[in-house]
Amino acid sequence: MARAFCLLVISTLLFGGEEFIFWAKYSSSNSLIKYQNISISKAMVLSKEKGSKICDIQSSKFNNETTLNYLKRHQEQLFECFINQKVLLKDSSKFKGNSANLKTSVTLVPVRFIVEFKPLGATISKINR
Repeated sequence: MARAFCLLVISTLLFGGEEFIFWAKYSSSNSLIKYQNISISKAMVLSKEKGSKICDIQSSKFNNETTLNYLKRHQEQLFECFINQKVLLKDSSKFKGNSANLKTSVTLVPVRFIVEFKPLGATISKINR
């Protein structure tokens, strides 16, 4: 049993990239960003589907840097990669007398992706479901 588990882990590391989940939420009030959250987490369950390449990050990984730290260091570039994915938008307006309170919330729904490292950077592939 332990041997089969070790073979599974080794084959995943050799033949495939690591799988992660990305989502983001921005909230603004009266055109000022009040809240920003970009979240990257390692997938607990691996997908069987193949990924389709969506972008490259042109920065190499530091020695002894984990993949998660690398992705967090480049989270703005990841956001630009996934901005064309499904987005939820909530907008509300309240008017009282001469004042207006406008609130907008933009949520990028969770996206599963695979990161594969190359000598000069990383390739990001979205998992198609």
